[in-house]
Amino acid sequence: MDTRDLRTFVTIAKHGNFTKAATELGYAQSTITGQIRTLEAELGTRLFERIGRRTFLTSTAQKLMGYAQTILSLSNEMISLAELNNMPQGALRVASSESLLSTRLPSLLAEYHRLYPSVELILKYGNCESYLQDLRENEIDVCLLLDQQIVDPDFVPVIAVSEPIGLFGAPHHRLAECGKISVSDLRDETLILGEVDCCYRRLLELSMSKEGIRPKSILEIDSVEITRQLVAGNLGITVLPRVTVKNFLEKKELIELDWQGPPFNLKTQLLYHKGKWISPALKAFLELSANYFT
Repeated sequence: MDTRDLRTFVTIAKHGNFTKAATELGYAQSTITGQIRTLEAELGTRLFERIGRRTFLTSTAQKLMGYAQTILSLSNEMISLAELNNMPQGALRVASSESLLSTRLPSLLAEYHRLYPSVELILKYGNCESYLQDLRENEIDVCLLLDQQIVDPDFVPVIAVSEPIGLFGAPHHRLAECGKISVSDLRDETLILGEVDCCYRRLLELSMSKEGIRPKSILEIDSVEITRQLVAGNLGITVLPRVTVKNFLEKKELIELDWQGPPFNLKTQLLYHKGKWISPALKAFLELSANYFT
């Protein structure tokens, strides 16, 4: 039984006239006549009788009217529920590195929350390898990471934009006056670096290892904020994404050293697993992120 036929039945009953019903529904009169004939055949009974210029419900049709209205009401509720399910809602699990979570993500997340307040944002930060494993195990929905270009058939890249990385020190650090800085200049320096799995630390140490250079010491700090403060206090130099020290550079609390060593070819990347169902909440986040980073 087609709900369109039932809707036509109820509309004709409301107007007591086939022509007016056809006008309201936007059908040709022949169409609604065919719909009523189909419905009468399915129900095995006559639904309308015409007396003069008026159309009346038969006694059987009067009994069926309540059922028809209930079915149409339930149909409308189902449609409304389907439309609601297409609206971003529920939880969205986003993983990111601390450096991006404190710089790139706040304005993006604020705009997303403004547009889709019904979505519960769950944020997680860790390291690149843990993100990728979490994606594989469906522990997170999407991750924003900073690393060398990820090429893996399991993951779908939404964005991949170059992230400027630099070597930074206090304005009165001895290397500030040295001009161009090479790997060998780091031999007697104290380096303030992130954890061992940090991508830019990894690249810096690889460059030093290739040339047999060992720094004076390494202070391992797992906080970008603490790293910035220690470097500004001239306890050592560091390598960080430029965006994380923007305010410190503007205030001249830090300077960027003229690094001439191997480049840090790193990209900010947004990934999700190829098998992930793209929920409305995730779809909205991916689209907003793509616009944000372009």
